[in-house]
Amino acid sequence: MADEAEPGRDGRTRSATTQVREWIRDRIDPSDRGATPRIAEGAVAWLQETPELLDRFLYEQVFNTTAEIVRAVMLETRRVKRFTEVADESEETKREALQRWLDRREHVNPQVGYVRLGAMTAEELLLAAQERETRAKRDLGHARWFRMLATGMDEGQTVEERYTALQVEEAYESATDAVNARMEGIMSGADEALRRILYPNGNQNNPSNQSGAPAGK
Repeated sequence: MADEAEPGRDGRTRSATTQVREWIRDRIDPSDRGATPRIAEGAVAWLQETPELLDRFLYEQVFNTTAEIVRAVMLETRRVKRFTEVADESEETKREALQRWLDRREHVNPQVGYVRLGAMTAEELLLAAQERETRAKRDLGHARWFRMLATGMDEGQTVEERYTALQVEEAYESATDAVNARMEGIMSGADEALRRILYPNGNQNNPSNQSGAPAGK
């Protein structure tokens, strides 16, 4: 049974989340792709045997979730503040600020190079999106892979000391599969998101909502 105040090697009390990760790490086999439900059930049963550790773990998870909500609310508050600031600007200043969005130069691909956003065609936008999606999948896949490997390692330990080459490969495949699956969800629904921007009142026949209408009118 784990001690809820078990110290780490630096003398500091380890978080409950860290202890859960270590418990899982000692029992996980990266090659067993169907082990997740079994290990999760085992972790829950293990936590229930130590009420103090369970309480701390729940607090940490609730705290992290609440912190994410706080960050989201703060971001929305900043957006409201920015909207208020924009409302106090002159019409000329607003037009200049909005025009900068169209004057941005975006990279389409190595063959086309950079193009002014306002002059880009739908075909060029899709090429530019594809280039960035490929880059994002690669970068996020590597980031998740590195975090997966780091989660199972002790301080100062190297990858080859902790894992076999096969486990490293399987962790990479797991990380990239997860990122690719989530990227599809992020990229889907673009048409509905655009409709909400073009027609915020749900009226597609409102002339003020039509493409090309001057900003603020």
